[in-house]
Amino acid sequence: TLSLHDALPICFPVTIRKVNSKHSHKAKTEKVKRSDDTSMLVFNINENRHEFEVKSNIVRPIASVTKLMTAMVTLNYDRNMSKKLHIKSAVSGSLPRTKEYTRYELLNAMLVRSDNSAAETLASDYPGGRDAFIREMNKLAFEFNMISTNFDDPTGLSSSNTASAIDIATMIARAAEYNLIREISTEKQIEIETQYRRKIRTIVLNNTNRPVLFEFDNIVVSKTGFTNYYLS
Repeated sequence: TLSLHDALPICFPVTIRKVNSKHSHKAKTEKVKRSDDTSMLVFNINENRHEFEVKSNIVRPIASVTKLMTAMVTLNYDRNMSKKLHIKSAVSGSLPRTKEYTRYELLNAMLVRSDNSAAETLASDYPGGRDAFIREMNKLAFEFNMISTNFDDPTGLSSSNTASAIDIATMIARAAEYNLIREISTEKQIEIETQYRRKIRTIVLNNTNRPVLFEFDNIVVSKTGFTNYYLS
């Protein structure tokens, strides 16, 4: 869970669950007792300094935190949020595939509910398609000096989407420069209307970071991410 507090230090705890396929129960139990697999960075954005860090340079899979970069590339390409798109993705999502959605609705579903199909659809809309979109994600990371970062897809489902806690700090600080990302990512809940059998159906999507957003009222940018990676 990543959250940027207004006028407060930023905390970036990045915890990766190690699961040994042969001893999964034991590994899951050990992860609760051990803290040596955790990367953490507390960055004071006002003073531009690290207040506290643990293994902040270690490169790890970043899962759906990826979607902050997806949002930035999407907005850099086209700020027209009313353009409608069909869901173009084989991955699952929260939105029915029976209608078109505006880019604004897709951005909401992606940042609030971490919807994978919305992320893939926005990436497919990019000039040159999905491959060009991913190249732009890596290009932007390079421009941000995120030297340990690699993007392999727009969702974070790929374990090849990797970064260090320091690079994630850079990414979330950059994402905070986009008013729309700030606005959408901190919504506790959104509603999207869709038609089903001639009836208007309202889809309610809760933010994956609701506990934090309810606890603090000064969050500027928020995004969750979760992944398992397997040991041989």
